[in-house]
Amino acid sequence: MAAATSGLSTYRASGRVAPLYFGLIALAAVMLIAVAWIYQRLIQWVPFIYINLLIYIGFGAAIGVGLVLAGQYGHNRNRVIGAVAGLAIAAAAVGASHYWAYRRAVSRVVSEVTKQSGMPESEVEKLVGKELTFSKFIDARVEQGWKLGRRTSGSGGSINGTFVWILWAIEALGLCAVGVFAGGVGDPYCERCRKWMDSKRLRESAPMPSSTIAQIAAASTIEGLWPGPSTEPPGPAWLRYTAHQCASCDGPAYLTIEQVTTRTTDKGPEEQVKTVRSRIEMPPANLVRHLEAAPPPAPDGLQPRP
Repeated sequence: MAAATSGLSTYRASGRVAPLYFGLIALAAVMLIAVAWIYQRLIQWVPFIYINLLIYIGFGAAIGVGLVLAGQYGHNRNRVIGAVAGLAIAAAAVGASHYWAYRRAVSRVVSEVTKQSGMPESEVEKLVGKELTFSKFIDARVEQGWKLGRRTSGSGGSINGTFVWILWAIEALGLCAVGVFAGGVGDPYCERCRKWMDSKRLRESAPMPSSTIAQIAAASTIEGLWPGPSTEPPGPAWLRYTAHQCASCDGPAYLTIEQVTTRTTDKGPEEQVKTVRSRIEMPPANLVRHLEAAPPPAPDGLQPRP
């Protein structure tokens, strides 16, 4: 499907959802709740709070990958449903991580009381469950807080109280944001063939003036995407062209144009990419004629970047 933007039609998802998607989302939820157990154990086991940040990033990556795979294999083209599902699963994973921490605390208390009292473990667990509720456990964690630096040492400061709630809120918001983004993301989809379109980088241009790039960004026709020669000197940026097209039929193709610049860092050159035009609908023949020949034909004013 296509939507009109600045005179040019762009890709718009159909909003359809395959029944398989809901099964895969349920499976992803179960798996991520299990991953939340691993996440919580690592957070408690690793003594360095700064390494915990890397564990947190890994947990967020697991949520993102799980949701993207569910969307791809479940053929979800409804971004609203995907985003809502992503939010729900991320929130469930966050809640599960706190629940697993609670269950571990209960297990430790039950084990200690059982050894000291000699009572049957099942009875001790019932008594502990009544005394150490989830809400009391959360209150205790907020009061205890964390030590900064290595937790097993006496060095470094500590945080507790309101700051714990703030960190938990940041943790939850970050993971939920990943869930919304990963659940709602999706490549162009061919409704005729019931498959995702292939994305292929076609070519890059020579460096060009910023005014030329601005013309392309504002173009309202396909012809406007190929501006004429400019008398201005080229700037530091060039354009990268990516095609989205079904390999099984001659349906519409879509073109994404990105502006690329480089900057030098301690690790060497680093690309900075900014989208100029996203998923513009083009006749396949037009797309091939302009961009896919070898060597690529340069539209007016553009030369292939070596």
